Amino acid sequence: LAGDAPLPGTRFMALFSIPFWAAGVFLLQRGLTPVLQTSRLTLDVHDICMESELLGYQWSNLCFPTDLVHHVGLEERERVNHIPKFSLVFEIGDRHVPFGPRVSYMTVSMAVGKVREFMGALDRDRRARDAAGGGDDAEGVAAGRLHPAMKSASPMKAFAPNHDL
Repeated sequence: LAGDAPLPGTRFMALFSIPFWAAGVFLLQRGLTPVLQTSRLTLDVHDICMESELLGYQWSNLCFPTDLVHHVGLEERERVNHIPKFSLVFEIGDRHVPFGPRVSYMTVSMAVGKVREFMGALDRDRRARDAAGGGDDAEGVAAGRLHPAMKSASPMKAFAPNHDL
């Protein structure tokens, strides 16, 4: 064969291997993301923010008003070797917004309890404030009328399994 001429079929074999490379990248991503990703859920009086970082780079960031949340629960997101993996899920209207990595039932149920406790305290404080004549949440914090979990200067951080708490 002459020096620089490619072998017959080389281009076809390169194109043929593309799906296998794609499958390999997908499997690598599925395996490494849970180990390398950090997630943070921040709850405060006005907003709920979900942040994810992958290797120190912001992967996703979503914030929405606490008033829009109708329900907080857990949802089975996948099964690995017949073992269910769950995520914390916020119900906002007809949307289900999952948060965090897929983990065991015990881990997510603990997080759901903490978020529901916070949301319940927020709801009770808002109802009490409305019955007493109104005012916004910032006035409630200043006047000491809000739940102790909401009086701190920094927002409550609740749930990021294997990461920040």
